[in-house]
Amino acid sequence: MPKRKSKPEPVSSLFSERVLAGDKEAIEAALSKIRSPEEADEIVAQLMAAAARFDNPRGFKMFYKLIHGNEVPHECYSWVEDIYKAKEQDLGLLLWAYRGSWKTTTLSVTFTAFRCGHEADKSNLVISSNDDSADKITASIAKIIEYSPGWKLIFPDVVPDKEKAWGALGYEVKRADIPYETWVAFNSARVDPTFVGAGIQSSRAVGKHPTGVLCFDDIHDEKNSSSAKERNKVVELVSDTFMPTAVRKDERLLTWLLGVGTPWDEDDAYHYMKNTGLFLFHNTPAMRPTAEGDKNTVHLDGAAAGGLVFHDLIGDWTLTNPDHFGVVSIMSARAASGKRGFARMYRLDLKASKEGGMRYQLYPGDGISYDWMIGGGVDYASIRDRLSKQELNRNFFAMAYIAKVPTGGAVILDGVFGHYTQVQADQAIETAQMVFKNWQRAIVEDIGKGETFIDTLLLKPHLRILPMKSMVNKHLRQERLLSPLLELGLLRISDRDTPFLNLLRKALDDFPDGNDDVRDAVFWATYIFPEIRIVPSQEETTLHYKKTKPKNPFLSLGTR
Repeated sequence: MPKRKSKPEPVSSLFSERVLAGDKEAIEAALSKIRSPEEADEIVAQLMAAAARFDNPRGFKMFYKLIHGNEVPHECYSWVEDIYKAKEQDLGLLLWAYRGSWKTTTLSVTFTAFRCGHEADKSNLVISSNDDSADKITASIAKIIEYSPGWKLIFPDVVPDKEKAWGALGYEVKRADIPYETWVAFNSARVDPTFVGAGIQSSRAVGKHPTGVLCFDDIHDEKNSSSAKERNKVVELVSDTFMPTAVRKDERLLTWLLGVGTPWDEDDAYHYMKNTGLFLFHNTPAMRPTAEGDKNTVHLDGAAAGGLVFHDLIGDWTLTNPDHFGVVSIMSARAASGKRGFARMYRLDLKASKEGGMRYQLYPGDGISYDWMIGGGVDYASIRDRLSKQELNRNFFAMAYIAKVPTGGAVILDGVFGHYTQVQADQAIETAQMVFKNWQRAIVEDIGKGETFIDTLLLKPHLRILPMKSMVNKHLRQERLLSPLLELGLLRISDRDTPFLNLLRKALDDFPDGNDDVRDAVFWATYIFPEIRIVPSQEETTLHYKKTKPKNPFLSLGTR
């Protein structure tokens, strides 16, 4: 009777403790047993998974590769190294990083998932500027756990507990390698889900006490950070509501504290976190001025498409990740974000973000009534025919709609702009007068081509227009007369998402570069309500508070 062939040894049996510990002889012995390329691939995958189970930066590095299919960028890996350094010092990590740097993907999503794999019994909380943003982060974590082949290879026994919770209000995982009753009993003291996300002003996060990760991810946005008062509300929520939820045990910080975002102003919540002394700070701009010995240096001449020159970019720069965010990306981001926006969001330089540009305050669009008194400011430019639209660098016709706010000041609620023919420009003014029932008038610049335009408008006596002249050049009048109104909040800009308002906000950010026409339309619009143009001087302000000694009326009786 022939001998029965012995059953091949399974690949998993090759992974003894000596192999996983890196013993050279054990590894060579295991490799000698490989019978096919497929087995070799499986062994490599198993070794990578074994490496990813180590709870340290190198373990995360392998975890990231198996989950996303690519190496973690070098600057992102340095963040994770700092997370572990901070934990050893009983601190959290505060990361300021440029837009598009993968900070959310690396830390808020992937690192939180990594912690869920290592400590499935812990609870994790992600706080963002609003519920939708937080939900996107937790949904990404859930997809990794539920669908990623890499996850199943690394943490095969940590699986979704959909019967308990698996949605935006909270996600639960369970250990499949132990009886469910035992798992439930083990977690009986934990009332929070394994991970959940919430907007910073949401009631969803109230009462949570994360024993795993507490991550603040981009908690500032346009809606909650347009003024010092709104930013202070965010600071108070962080300091009074969320920071106290971090858990300590035996006088040691149990919670992994993460602050991830892009700074907005010196009084924002990110600066509050930095000043508490509770975080190790890491700053990652997309670029910085070159220093001696730097690598990845480039010289930028600032030249952009359409003949524009970004003077703030001229010079030698060191790029953080030129393969991911190189010169083309930098020029594109600068064009899209404006001078101030680029300095803040990509260079992380708040001082530079306040150099140039016009500071302005936003007004909630849903709080504007079209029954208010409304008028328009017109900066005129015409084209001879429609084909001229394709000529580069031609001026826009622009008309800004301004509304008087009943409680004080005024707001730019919207406007129109474009390469208009004279007929189209006439129609734009006439349409505005018909649409807004409390229309006051349109102020039209009475200089140069505007004079001819006004002559045409006067042929329609029903139009309420007022020609105005200014002997000051555009940039000077915008800087000296318009800018103070915006900075003081006497004139605010609607936060609505419209083509005109988007162009206007960018033009204000880009000043003195950018679109002069929409800025000038706003300048002329301020003459609709001249009372907002009265800005008290320092001397006038002082007089209101100056104490004067009253005269004695009886002194005059003794004079001759």
